[in-house]
Amino acid sequence: MKKYIALLLSVSLVLVLVGCGKDINDNPTENLTEENSDRAVNSGDVEIDLTAEPISQEDLSRETETKKPENKETTTNKSISDNPDEWTKAQVVEYYKSSAKKSNSVIRSSQKMVLHKLQVKDSGLMGGFINMVEPVIDTVIQNNEITFEGVTGGYNKLQASDAKTAKAYREGKYIIIEMTMVEQTDGIYGNANEGTVGHAISVVGNISVVTEQFPAFNIDFENSDIKINYTKPTVRVKINENGIIEKGTWSHYSKVDIKNLMINNMKISSANAEIEYVIKTGGGF
Repeated sequence: MKKYIALLLSVSLVLVLVGCGKDINDNPTENLTEENSDRAVNSGDVEIDLTAEPISQEDLSRETETKKPENKETTTNKSISDNPDEWTKAQVVEYYKSSAKKSNSVIRSSQKMVLHKLQVKDSGLMGGFINMVEPVIDTVIQNNEITFEGVTGGYNKLQASDAKTAKAYREGKYIIIEMTMVEQTDGIYGNANEGTVGHAISVVGNISVVTEQFPAFNIDFENSDIKINYTKPTVRVKINENGIIEKGTWSHYSKVDIKNLMINNMKISSANAEIEYVIKTGGGF
């Protein structure tokens, strides 16, 4: 019985780690300059890359001068309208990137997860055990809030094509930006700050290193089929007259599908989980 409970806990933790959006393998310090190397913040066993070098307005303007724009959706003009309602998608994205860069060293963000579904099928006794402890796992996830400095995602690589929709408008002295990102699907190996969602909101990254967290168990990821689909990815921020993000909410759903996962030669034929991943700053917006 103790063996099954131990295996159950390991599977539960695997599912949680896969779905919660932590990146426990990527080393963002490899991309830090010497000047900014002290801006990587540790949050538990998570190292978050707080550096970001968005494309400057000057560089973008230089590019548009040398290349004739095909349409206003894919380029940013040298002069931007004072009315954000008139901005193209590319201009909205560029303004967001500029604001994220300015805000990165002055805001504090919090990450929260909510478990919406956890199922294990065709796994005999372990399936029953996981169903029994699902409320416990749910409580653990909801109480696991991570706080860190800076802005989420690899926004330095964000581009207009990453956004399904992007709009901006004024609300008093503030500019509101709302973006819906193109959905993204990753496998076992990934990068927390890459992809259409990862550029705007950090994703799970490389999950193969989860095995290193359970040295007592032989967890075989290599022969399993794991997919993570990031759905409903949205960004909504409130930017003040100084270009600083005062309030914001970044969110997506991580839908995890696991097949043929082996733990100590015990096969988990099918398992899936759905975890809502929310980051807020300034209390959210």
